[in-house]
Amino acid sequence: MKSKLLVPFLSVVLILSSGCGSQSGDMPEIAIVKGWVKLDGEPVKSASVIFQPEKGRPSVGHTDYDGNFELKYIADKKGAVLGNHKVSISTYKVEEIVESDERHEVPERIPEEYNTRTNLTASVEPGINEINFELNSSRK
Repeated sequence: MKSKLLVPFLSVVLILSSGCGSQSGDMPEIAIVKGWVKLDGEPVKSASVIFQPEKGRPSVGHTDYDGNFELKYIADKKGAVLGNHKVSISTYKVEEIVESDERHEVPERIPEEYNTRTNLTASVEPGINEINFELNSSRK
């Protein structure tokens, strides 16, 4: 039963710890990225925030109770590659319950135009970037 958690855990570790830079193996230039996510004016807690650059590996962050996040490029390196990114924000996840064979799905609270069909973009510049997302659940 515990092995069910091992595969997702190892997948996350491999994604965050694997290097992906230039062809010479050098680390690309990255910058700190932090900010917040709100939906209809309310902080979004427990959301995944993914910045996917035009080239290279994505950076991932998770919102706290107040909707704040900070991106990680790899396990021990905070930030994101400089340049333009497509951004997706999602609250959906599947939680495995170790003591039983049950799965608990946390439903998506964010509209698909911000995740599966994202229209969000962001530009990461050298230095510290504060990039905030004010999302709306209904189109206006």
